[in-house]
Amino acid sequence: METEFLKARSSIALTLSGALALIYAGCGSHHKRPVVPVAPSVFGSLQDEFQKSYLTLFKISLSLHYAPDQFRQMKIYLDHAKGYCTSEFKSHADRISSRIKEVESTLHHESPSVKEKKDHALHCEIQHPKIQRSQDHVLADHAMSIAYQNKQAKLELTSRLTACGQNLSRQRSLHRKSHEAELELNITS
Repeated sequence: METEFLKARSSIALTLSGALALIYAGCGSHHKRPVVPVAPSVFGSLQDEFQKSYLTLFKISLSLHYAPDQFRQMKIYLDHAKGYCTSEFKSHADRISSRIKEVESTLHHESPSVKEKKDHALHCEIQHPKIQRSQDHVLADHAMSIAYQNKQAKLELTSRLTACGQNLSRQRSLHRKSHEAELELNITS
């Protein structure tokens, strides 16, 4: 009977350590991880931009120099990454649910005298995985969606303002060349 208690306790410990590893790693690796579609330097740079406030992005986006194709590729990546992370948290919650069911079934199959001694301890140890499962569901169902909507919005903002900044630069360059050509004509006349 004591060994069953230790098995249940070690199972819960393994479940919790797996949950912590998944949380600290972000998303796990059971589903196909999305491939980064742009050069690592561009990807890292865009990821840094997403960490900035909207106000900062408004201020700096006119001077950024990303290509439209890089923005399109990043949008596709974000769509895949959102699905990947959401499914990872849902899968993790399902694994926790399975482990909780296993521990709970051992509780129900114990004899009454043994059950009373272990019951309280196991119920206490089950609470943390239940909380973790709830957190994983919230992350999968709500937080991931909001986080990726925010990244998509920042990507869209940065993309549009960067394009505007590049158009302004081209127009200035054309205007400057036109003005220089006009001055050249006036000098030679």
